[in-house]
Amino acid sequence: LMLVPTYLIWGLWVACGTAAAGRQFARWTPEALVPRGAVVLLVLSAANLIMNFGYADISNDWSARLRGEAILRRLPPGTVYIGSHADVPILDYLRLVEHQRPDVETVNLFFVPAASRAQLLAEHRRRGHLMYTSQPDLLSQDGVAFAFDAECECYRIDCS
Repeated sequence: LMLVPTYLIWGLWVACGTAAAGRQFARWTPEALVPRGAVVLLVLSAANLIMNFGYADISNDWSARLRGEAILRRLPPGTVYIGSHADVPILDYLRLVEHQRPDVETVNLFFVPAASRAQLLAEHRRRGHLMYTSQPDLLSQDGVAFAFDAECECYRIDCS
């Protein structure tokens, strides 16, 4: 879904290119062939859609929701979950829209500069928060250990 704006802009460029190609085609061929060229282009576009829709249809893919629910189910009350764009948005959706686990706080590392991550951990440790993450490689530093939790496929952060 994040690529929809890009596809729309790309579609405009394709339409402009097609219009220019159509005008050029009209100069080179008799006018009776121009509508046939438009029909061929329409048929090719429809065939492309029909052949590829099944590959792009993810309407039955519930994996992100199931992962988010598994994470929220596993986290102790008052936990701070520090994750990536792969899991924090679904947790935010479940928390904010569906009102599941409002006691859990989420932090998206995409919005936290690397230089500020140690400070983030120290602040939550100072407040006594339990912390979990899906990205131990982005939080690795001295005095921080990670314990894998298979139930949520995430890591408990232990700061010494």
